[in-house]
Amino acid sequence: MKVQVNGDQLDVPEGMTMEQLLASRNVNPGIVVVEHNLTILKRDQLAAVILKGGDQVEIVRLVGGGSSQQSAVSSQHKPRHADCRLLVADCYGERRLHG
Repeated sequence: MKVQVNGDQLDVPEGMTMEQLLASRNVNPGIVVVEHNLTILKRDQLAAVILKGGDQVEIVRLVGGGSSQQSAVSSQHKPRHADCRLLVADCYGERRLHG
């Protein structure tokens, strides 16, 4: 089945979980934020989310550094939305960073 990951179409097996998708791409879930169909997932949800054909996934890598005036978020792709806001989920919930 096909899902969209960071703007690219990928073929993934039926029944694949979000956790398995991250593992298949060698992505450490502790350093990324995952958005699934416009919803930010908490880390404890990754194993329970089963991908379906047509799903849209954004994987945003957290990075440190820079000044306190800059947001500490990096993505491996260019934003595709006119209204570009990055959502960052931490262990306490969600925090919205404007970019």
